[in-house]
Order: sequence, then structure tokens, then C-alpha cells
Amino acid sequence: MEKNDVEHIVEDNHERYAEDYYGEDNFNSYRNKIGALVLIKSGTNKSIQDKPFIEKKYFYISSNFFASSLCELPYVHEMGFKDFINQHNFDFKPYHKFGIQEIDERTELVAKIADYIWNRDRIIEIE
Repeated sequence: MEKNDVEHIVEDNHERYAEDYYGEDNFNSYRNKIGALVLIKSGTNKSIQDKPFIEKKYFYISSNFFASSLCELPYVHEMGFKDFINQHNFDFKPYHKFGIQEIDERTELVAKIADYIWNRDRIIEIE
């Protein structure tokens, strides 16, 4: 089984984003929200370290579906992905930057996905 690591989409560099957040605690709080995290291959996580989102998002393409959805390519080349989005009305979209608004959007998306996966009526249907 391949080992994965939790990857912070926003690098640990408060100074770079100081004007966007209300202090370092606010920055760290947002950076650790579920919508600001992805699972990626362990080796990939070590190689991208604390690069800015715009540079490291392309490393996500070779990772899982959720991580790669931050980039443009799955929306162009993965017809099954487009069908999945449309069928379930999930708000997936690629990002060119990743700040407070994007973290909030992604957190909401994670909540919708979790609700779909653990929806009691859907689970009963599967049984």
C-alpha cells in the first residue's frame, strides 16, 4: 500500500500572506481547515515542501482525484470526472490562487462530499 501524507495547500509562510489574514493565528486556522488540505503521495509531499500554491499545484496532477481537481487538466481530459461533477452537483473547479475564499469554497465542497458519502438513505440503498 502506498503511503500518503497530509499536504497543506497553503505553504507555511505567514509573512507572504500577512495582509490577507487577521494575524498569524487566523492564518494558521485557515491553513489547517479541511478545505486547505489534501492527501498526496509521501514522496511528492517531501519534494514540493513549502512552494507557493501556483508552483506546487501541478504536482497534485499525478496524485489522487481530489488533489488533482485543483488543476485545470482533469476538467479538460477526464470525461468521467465531468460526468461525476454534473451528476452529483459538486462545486469542483480549478484554482489559480488559493486564499481565504478558496479555502472556504473547498471546505464547503468537502462537507458536500462527506454528506453524500455518509448519507443514511444512500447507505441503505447500497445494502
